[in-house]
Amino acid sequence: MEVNWSTFFLEIVNFLILVWILKRFLYKPVMEAIAARRTGIEKDMQAARQKDQEAEVLKNQYEHRMEDWEQEKQAAREQLHDEIELERQHLQAQLQTSIAQEQEKARAIAAQQQQERQRQYEQQALQNSLRFTSKLLGELASAELESRLLDKLLAQLQAMPESQRKSLSQALNGHEVTTRVQTAFSLDEPQREKLRQALQGLSEQPLRCEFKQNPDLLAGARIELGPWLLHANLEDELQVFAEFEHNTPLPTHYE
Repeated sequence: MEVNWSTFFLEIVNFLILVWILKRFLYKPVMEAIAARRTGIEKDMQAARQKDQEAEVLKNQYEHRMEDWEQEKQAAREQLHDEIELERQHLQAQLQTSIAQEQEKARAIAAQQQQERQRQYEQQALQNSLRFTSKLLGELASAELESRLLDKLLAQLQAMPESQRKSLSQALNGHEVTTRVQTAFSLDEPQREKLRQALQGLSEQPLRCEFKQNPDLLAGARIELGPWLLHANLEDELQVFAEFEHNTPLPTHYE
């Protein structure tokens, strides 16, 4: 078989031309398209990896946030429990304080009531004793007892200190004084005269005496001399005793 070298070279030339044409018009665009596609795929994969990373970050943040929420809820529950416990203790302390105050008030009221009852019992006992004493003295009272009380009063007037005499004289100076003398029994004229002379000795001014019978005095006399009140009778003595015991005036008349 004889080789046609001219045909062979032409075939080679045709093949090279075909390769050049394919490379020029087909291979290069295909490779560029493949490269572009690969670049797009790499970009998509990079974006996907970035998305995965962001999702992982978000997942971690969510998990951490959930843990933080659990810790916050636990801390809130513990704080609420502590606040409730403190409030319970505070209310319990207030209740105990209130109970103690009420108990103290109750004790104070009971003590006050006891004192009031005791005072009432003492006052009642004193009134009863005064009634009994007044009744007893009323039965024992007589003109003779009154005469002895008047003698005692006259002796006291004569023995009055000089300072009291001057004070009484100064109080009566420059005034016409009416002396009111009350006695339980009616006085005879000699008794009245003794009283006039004794009272006149206490004043530099003339005195006018008025005599009045007052059976409530039981026995003795009560004398109003200007601003002065002289008494030597059973009724006033009982009244002074009652006021001294309770520092409050008690009834002055007894049946």
